[in-house]
Amino acid sequence: MLQIKQFINRNVIKRNSKMENTPFITIHTVTYNEEVLMEFFVKHYQKKFPNCIIKVWDNYSTDNTVEIAKSLGCEIFYYDSGGYFDERFKNTVQNTCWKDASTNWVIVCDCDELLDIDQNELELIDKAGANIVKFEGFTLVNRNPEIDLPGMKMGFRDTAYDKPYLFKKSEISEMNFCLGCHVGNPTLKGHIKQLLRTGNTYKAFHYKYLSLEYSINRRKLWAARLSDWAKKAGASFEVLATKESLIKSNQLHLDIEHLYTEQHLIQVMD
Repeated sequence: MLQIKQFINRNVIKRNSKMENTPFITIHTVTYNEEVLMEFFVKHYQKKFPNCIIKVWDNYSTDNTVEIAKSLGCEIFYYDSGGYFDERFKNTVQNTCWKDASTNWVIVCDCDELLDIDQNELELIDKAGANIVKFEGFTLVNRNPEIDLPGMKMGFRDTAYDKPYLFKKSEISEMNFCLGCHVGNPTLKGHIKQLLRTGNTYKAFHYKYLSLEYSINRRKLWAARLSDWAKKAGASFEVLATKESLIKSNQLHLDIEHLYTEQHLIQVMD
């Protein structure tokens, strides 16, 4: 049975309650050892949605993920998967974590998924009557010797990240996310007659290729935690790759100077 425990930074919640503008959106993210991305992720959404609520659903990280999130005013929830990575547990959290949100709009995303949309744009979408926002995904590639998250501007179109991240919770009762949340099959609440997607499409940035060392270490971390079910089902097969195959496959994305030409990468943000 999925077990969830909560930590709330009460001082931050108290300050938020006194703010003139009530929160318009809640961002939900599921984490395990995301200290490299956590601050960048939180500050991105706090800038896009200045009075947002950010809820971190953590699988008992062993690094500084939770401490960073707490210091930035996030609400922390823990979920227990028995010490293993099992996509079914994560999927359950992603399909339920947003249902108690106090805001009409919610985002459900991973810590490496940053959406290029802000509150002004979402308020216009809300007034237009849409209840789900369309995104086109781009995977970003770090071109610098060291990890440089703000400097990552280049990448490639990645349709796997055309995901239903952002939707109107007050009009949708279920998202029915598949494993990985790449596809959803929304169920509308009884008084809502149709699913209305936005006319405009917004960009979703996937911060995957931070460095070759980072990619290898992340896969080793996940491989060590894979549940028996995940191994048998072939879920998360990418993390089981050997170091040699990872080097070979990641060179296509990471060794830009020698193996990746300008025609393969595009500038995906200014």
